[in-house]
Amino acid sequence: MIPRIDKLSSTLILFVVLALVVFVGCTKPEPVTFNLDTTPILSGGLGWAVVSGAYVRLKAEPGFGTRDGDYARRGDILQVVATERAFSGRDRGTWYRLEGDGTSGWLHQSLMSLYPSRERALSAAEAAR
Repeated sequence: MIPRIDKLSSTLILFVVLALVVFVGCTKPEPVTFNLDTTPILSGGLGWAVVSGAYVRLKAEPGFGTRDGDYARRGDILQVVATERAFSGRDRGTWYRLEGDGTSGWLHQSLMSLYPSRERALSAAEAAR
């Protein structure tokens, strides 16, 4: 009788283990989400900027202490062609390389507003005037 109980116990244990494997394997996993920066290749470009400063100096390189390049005025709409982040000092923040209407240079995020399309940038510039 003891061998029969052992066989019954081992069969029961095997059944419980198989049941656990099936139930655990069939549970729906939690979705994993990632918050990533917009990729220019996927988003169709880096966007469009509307200058918010009355009269701003675009810089030849990212940074307030770099030499001046072109100038832009409030409401000017320029295409963003590159970005660079500064992590310390008074240059901290995102710098945008802007181009348009023969003007080009770097501008700090505090002196502009960013829009995903030229149409939205035009609407925002008109509303601000």
